[in-house]
Amino acid sequence: MKKISVAMISLVLLVSILGINSVFGCCVKDFYATNDTVHVGQFITIVSVDYTPGSCTVDPSHIIVQNGDETNSDKAILVSSRCDPGTGTLTVTYRAVKQGDVYFKYAGCQKPLVKILPKPHPMFSFMKILGLGKSD
Repeated sequence: MKKISVAMISLVLLVSILGINSVFGCCVKDFYATNDTVHVGQFITIVSVDYTPGSCTVDPSHIIVQNGDETNSDKAILVSSRCDPGTGTLTVTYRAVKQGDVYFKYAGCQKPLVKILPKPHPMFSFMKILGLGKSD
């Protein structure tokens, strides 16, 4: 009897953990950025693949760009979005406008950090040769 009750409690815990994960987990199969580091002015491409091919249920306006402290960010702006209904793939393009770190979130899915670096200028290369303009 003791083994049956332990097995039942373990089964209940397993099912509850899976249920909570399905509620709070990511609702799309894949959600990722194609590059982890970009410079100001370059494009960041976010790809979302839905569980149900034949439609794109991810709305590009619901993808949130956030800073590291989970406040909304203005470091990347939406440029375009394209849906491929055959595969359920949504491709969203952002332009990096300010330097810093950003996250992209959609309904429980979070893409890890994308670093936006300052725009490289030819003068920086010249200053580096002379040993000037070093930053920590």
